[in-house]
Amino acid sequence: MKKSITFRERQVLQCLAEGLTSKETAKKLFLSQDTIKTYRSRLLIKLQAKNAFQLGMKCVNFEINLSNESEQLLKVV
Repeated sequence: MKKSITFRERQVLQCLAEGLTSKETAKKLFLSQDTIKTYRSRLLIKLQAKNAFQLGMKCVNFEINLSNESEQLLKVV
């Protein structure tokens, strides 16, 4: 079952895939670290993952294409 992933959640997932920390992600997306942690928590719930590693694995399983769409959108930010 696919879960609806928002634009910002996709951006956070892209940063996670790049290996960025919450602090680095917050800086890149012009958000607070607490906001990033909230997005990650929501993603853990939506994708039923236990940790960041599982989030990445779930993305592959749900065929979420982060490399094309989100990468282009991140360049605009």
